[in-house]
Amino acid sequence: MTYTREQHEHDTQQAYAEIQQIGARLARVIMETVLTTGEVANINEGLERAVTDFRRFLVEGGLCGHDLDVSVAALQRAIIAEGKSIAMQTHDVGRTVQ
Repeated sequence: MTYTREQHEHDTQQAYAEIQQIGARLARVIMETVLTTGEVANINEGLERAVTDFRRFLVEGGLCGHDLDVSVAALQRAIIAEGKSIAMQTHDVGRTVQ
């Protein structure tokens, strides 16, 4: 049985969706840490640590080259997008409470 282009596209979409879910969960953890500690610097530190750990995990799993770069970039975008969403919700909640 050969691996078709359609199967590849399906697997790629599924992997990308899973990376986005991982990124969203990591962003929530990072933002929760920032909200509890009050240290905004934890955002960058958390992002860097999450990306480093994710890259290491993928390399240990045998991923390399362009696929590794695309996966890490997707994770970064997912973390940043979810973080912005959380920040906007938090800001809006704070504004309505005041």
